[in-house]
Amino acid sequence: RLKDKLNRGQITEVKTLGDAVQNRLGPEYRVLIRESGTEPLLRIMVEGQRIDIVQDAIQDLTESIGALIDKT
Repeated sequence: RLKDKLNRGQITEVKTLGDAVQNRLGPEYRVLIRESGTEPLLRIMVEGQRIDIVQDAIQDLTESIGALIDKT
């Protein structure tokens, strides 16, 4: 849950984090991060064959994005 909308710098950094995870996982997985249009939420979605890898990626992104938002 977000306190406020992300600023441009945060959006760029979140995209960079998502791209890094996508590159690490490879083409068999899909990473999508977006702000909700109706709620103060950031939606983090990872799709792929292995649930353990998907869950780890979501956890990594959640922690990294949380730290990013807290520091700015």
